[in-house]
Amino acid sequence: MYKRQNNGSVSLPPAESAQPRQDRVFDDVDEGHWAFRYIKDLKVRGVISGDGVYYYPEAPVTREEFVKMLLGAFAVEPGGGEAFADVEPDAWYAAYVAKAKELGIVIGISEEQFGTGKSITREDIAVLCSRMLAYTGGTLKKVQMPAAFTDAQDISDYARPAVEAMQQAGIINGYEAVSYTHLRAHETLRHL
Repeated sequence: MYKRQNNGSVSLPPAESAQPRQDRVFDDVDEGHWAFRYIKDLKVRGVISGDGVYYYPEAPVTREEFVKMLLGAFAVEPGGGEAFADVEPDAWYAAYVAKAKELGIVIGISEEQFGTGKSITREDIAVLCSRMLAYTGGTLKKVQMPAAFTDAQDISDYARPAVEAMQQAGIINGYEAVSYTHLRAHETLRHL
């Protein structure tokens, strides 16, 4: 209940303790969410922050958001030279994209365009993760037999080796009749 002071101001009772709830990571990601453990791990590691309250786990991830998450997951500091023509130098993601370009992790959707604001595709997630592993000297151990994705014809030739390697390493799996549509950014990064 509020209390009106003599000077006209209103005082509110002390707020309840702002202790984070253990059953949720963000207000829209509780223990019942399918990606709870992945999102929690990435938040604890400082890789993701959402908007401070919400993460929007079902929202598409943009190319620049994923590059930031990828560099953060591997503790690669942002920085570097020019990025691409569609990356404003003062944009929050410019240093991340520039560093990823410098390291050969991103090559853009063309020589001059990064694809700012576009949702990242599942196959590009696999490719960027594969390139990051190559940069860091990491390898993927084969833990399962190759899967025949029902939508394999939709995987671009340039991405096929990365998708196959990540599937055989158990990082990505099929969904609904073994289609490739289940790969999510936060789930993938958690496994690398």
